[in-house]
Amino acid sequence: MNPLKPLLLLVGAAIVLPWDIALIPGPVPRINLQTENTGPLDEPNYTRESVLFPSVEQGLQLEAWVYRPKHPAASPPPVVVMGHGLGAQKDMGLHNYASRFADSGLAVFVFDYRTFGGSDGMPRNWISPRRHLQDWRSALLYVATGLSADGSVDAARVALWGTSFGGGHALVMAGEQKDAIRAVVPFLDGKLTLQRNLKTRGVLALLRGAAAGLHDHVRGALGQPAAYVRLAGPVGSNSLMQLDEYELESYFSKHPKVYQGGWRNQARAAFGLEASSYRPIESVPHVTAPVLYITAVKDTLCPQEAIQAAVASTPRARQIVMPCTHFDVYRGKEFEQVVEAETAFLLEHLAPEAAAATAAAAAAAAEQDSAAAEQGAAVAGGGDAHEEL
Repeated sequence: MNPLKPLLLLVGAAIVLPWDIALIPGPVPRINLQTENTGPLDEPNYTRESVLFPSVEQGLQLEAWVYRPKHPAASPPPVVVMGHGLGAQKDMGLHNYASRFADSGLAVFVFDYRTFGGSDGMPRNWISPRRHLQDWRSALLYVATGLSADGSVDAARVALWGTSFGGGHALVMAGEQKDAIRAVVPFLDGKLTLQRNLKTRGVLALLRGAAAGLHDHVRGALGQPAAYVRLAGPVGSNSLMQLDEYELESYFSKHPKVYQGGWRNQARAAFGLEASSYRPIESVPHVTAPVLYITAVKDTLCPQEAIQAAVASTPRARQIVMPCTHFDVYRGKEFEQVVEAETAFLLEHLAPEAAAATAAAAAAAAEQDSAAAEQGAAVAGGGDAHEEL
């Protein structure tokens, strides 16, 4: 027997078999093309429909929700283009933001990256900054040509909205496109994140992740199904996002009961080979449009030092600091505070006339409330005086 044969068999097994217990062999099937959360909507202030538009990858189409306001802030309405964060898709909490923007009179375009949600592409759950940026360009091209051609939106007034990893993508696109943009709790610096992970997770854990990424990459080159790692998991697990118990609960609280496209809490292991070289912060000085940064002081995923550096480097930056964790901005009072601030910011820069009218109405309402409160206090005071007599 050839003495090299056992060695070759071991090498082949290391490439093809999931040698790490944390590795999850693929494939992930694409199912649930539509769910109860993804259908058309006809609400008092807007309608929502799904559209397909071409990807840069030949033969593949991306899916988006288009929100059309019934009471537009301008005619045609400005448009907000929205993309989600790390390993996420549009049915994971983005409707709550998009519907509020549409309520204010803005058109909204919410799209899924390739291999996520309603968009085409295999293997599923493929996180890749390079591919995501290509999808952002495809989305912006469709908005500028397809939607603006029929008068649905004003392609000259576009805002880019991204959260977490998607916030980094929005900043990169803003540096390229020179559009008015805003971003939420953005991922800014893969190198800095790698350095922090080195301290918190250790060298062996990072080497394990790199080996898993290489394993997945080689499997793909050999035509084998992709290998996956857990996307979100507890602290100490071999997950892309290590979250404590509260953060995990917050993360899944924005998820639907049934995922479009058959999403799983997994991501291609190959992402580990690309993540550390992705540095949206390098695009920040090239952004000429106004930017709203929403930052969470208890965020364990986006380094605060990177966000502060980005704010300082952005020519027209505005920052709102929230005393919350990374995923709190999707629910409760934190969501209400953030969505109100974002809506005001968007109207200010995309539809200043509507913003002025909204501010005037709010001031008038506040004045009425103040007058009513004073009158109520006077009545109460009169009652007290009567009782004392």
